[in-house]
Amino acid sequence: MTKPFLPYLETMISNACTLACENCTNYSDYHMKGSMRYADFEPVFDAWNERIEIDCMGFIGGEPMINPELKTFMRKTQVKLQKSVMLVTNATQWHRWPNFIDFIKNMGSVHLKFSVHQPNEHYIHAAIKNVFDNVVWDQVQCEDDFEQYKNDDYSLMFTIDRCNRFTRSWRGTNYYDMKPYANNPIEAHKECSQTYCPLLYNGRLYKCSSVALLQQVLGDHYLLDDADWQPYLQYNGVGIEDSDKDIQAWINNYAKPHSICRMCPTFEDQPFYTHWDKVQTK
Repeated sequence: MTKPFLPYLETMISNACTLACENCTNYSDYHMKGSMRYADFEPVFDAWNERIEIDCMGFIGGEPMINPELKTFMRKTQVKLQKSVMLVTNATQWHRWPNFIDFIKNMGSVHLKFSVHQPNEHYIHAAIKNVFDNVVWDQVQCEDDFEQYKNDDYSLMFTIDRCNRFTRSWRGTNYYDMKPYANNPIEAHKECSQTYCPLLYNGRLYKCSSVALLQQVLGDHYLLDDADWQPYLQYNGVGIEDSDKDIQAWINNYAKPHSICRMCPTFEDQPFYTHWDKVQTK
């Protein structure tokens, strides 16, 4: 029987981050801690790999290059998938991984993405230069804040995302008084920055990281009993124990609106703001 096909799935291999970006979609701006062990990830991934076909597995954070087992995550997962893997990093730790670009070249079938949060800092210029100095790239796309390149010899992709616009994903002044927007989910989904970013977290598949980590964040800030959040806390993604029908239904909703999207803002809320001036180095 053909397995359900999921174009992309990502997982947080580090909750900790080197930066604190206001309104981080992964909530890493309130000093979340810890990194995942590959030994804990492997059996969970193996179980899901039996149930669904994953076309690309992404490793994110926090900052994934904090995790000392990063290469193990990438290499072993790619062998199991026989597909591509993706690394999304802010590049602050690039200098701590000597010859990492050679590691990627030797692997092949890797998509490297730099999320640029501090465009004027030396580390990001040095990291980008290192990538360009060691691989010959063909440009695929070039816009004001977004560049993408490919190298067919090594089956590599390289993306530079200068993300200067962030979205206030919840109402309130801080995490202790955060509230959902309670919006039309279709309109909220139109402004979503995580449309194509389902997350494997604590063994379950979630619509996005903002949803996956919601219970943890509310618990950390004493809001689990807040009446406004109760409808959203009922959503728990899908687990490996769920039926083929339920998992297929979840996959069918990939990149589409869901009732859980009601918690997020629409264009009418004007939640957008410039981001680079609101980044702090930890």
